[in-house]
Amino acid sequence: MPGISALELYFARLYAGDTIEYYSMAFVSDDPRGYHTAVVLRVHEDVAADYPITVDMEELLPRDLMVRLLIDRFGDRFKPAYAIWRKQHSYTLVPGEFSAPTRSSSFCTAISGAVTDAFASIMLQLRGPPEETAGDGSESEHKLH
Repeated sequence: MPGISALELYFARLYAGDTIEYYSMAFVSDDPRGYHTAVVLRVHEDVAADYPITVDMEELLPRDLMVRLLIDRFGDRFKPAYAIWRKQHSYTLVPGEFSAPTRSSSFCTAISGAVTDAFASIMLQLRGPPEETAGDGSESEHKLH
């Protein structure tokens, strides 16, 4: 089945905050580990640069990489007819920034919380429950006699 030409593509813009999907170039084609969904954090001023967008996966995405828009910056899903695979440079890139955590910073926050909770649990088990003191004093009387 032949693809469509660039002239047949509908006009589409890519903004910071849009969610895209792509296959990472670090994996062989059709390897499921290479499939990624990412939020566009920044569209650079120089849209003709080799890597004009920054995504939350912190992976470099070249201009000729095939991407597909999933969710726009307002949280609305693209209609399937418009969410087609196309090269990144075929989108009109609109420079801007979007505030969202990167995947590595989210992981760091989550792992820090998990480690803190684990250490607190272990310390509680090693120290044991707080000991109760006897209120009648009968033990101390036996030791003195």
